[in-house]
Amino acid sequence: MKKDIIENNIIDNYYKEASYSEHLTSETDELFNKKLNNSLEKMDIVDSLDFPMDINILEVINNAEAIKAKKKLRKEYLIFISICLVIVSSFIFLAFNVDIKIIIYAEVAISVFLPLTLIPIAARVKLKGVQR
Repeated sequence: MKKDIIENNIIDNYYKEASYSEHLTSETDELFNKKLNNSLEKMDIVDSLDFPMDINILEVINNAEAIKAKKKLRKEYLIFISICLVIVSSFIFLAFNVDIKIIIYAEVAISVFLPLTLIPIAARVKLKGVQR
């Protein structure tokens, strides 16, 4: 409580808002006054500097979003290529180890049922993109 009163009196004395009747007798009061003066001088120096404030925030945000989209696209490409390699390698493995008729039946089944499953998935993805 006493510390707050002393600090308030020193601040009032610095800004000449109220008369500070007691002189600064203790060392802590003098140290606080020096600290206050140093802080205010530093603030005045920073205030007098002329910083160029020509920062285009919208451009920075757009660049950040472009970088984020590139990373996401790379990840999607990597996943796509990995899945394609797994599918192709599984067909090659099946070609050497299984009868060719089973591979032909599997390819026909995939070519018939894949569009039927991809159309609802594509519609869902499109609707999800519109909602964002």
